Amino acid sequence: MESVTGNIQSLKNKIEILTHEIEEEEEKAKEMLQLDRRNILSLPELSRDSLKAPTLQKEVLMPIPSQNVLLKDLDVLHNSPQMKNMSVFIEEAYKKLNAS
Repeated sequence: MESVTGNIQSLKNKIEILTHEIEEEEEKAKEMLQLDRRNILSLPELSRDSLKAPTLQKEVLMPIPSQNVLLKDLDVLHNSPQMKNMSVFIEEAYKKLNAS
């Protein structure tokens, strides 16, 4: 009976310690969130005129007479095996860079 009571008391002590640690971690997390919120870049709101402005793609394509042909060629290039290999290579390079 004493060993059961001792085990119960030991578990209660561990629970108190863990509860205290959780409270400390939650407090640290709250502080981190507050710091992150302070460091957020505030951007001005966009005007309605800027939302109506043509996109960069439209601006670039306007002077080109055969836009559809150009877009098809770009699509072929984008989906080519060479471009896919290059994309995979760049992704792997970023992964290795981030891992180091």
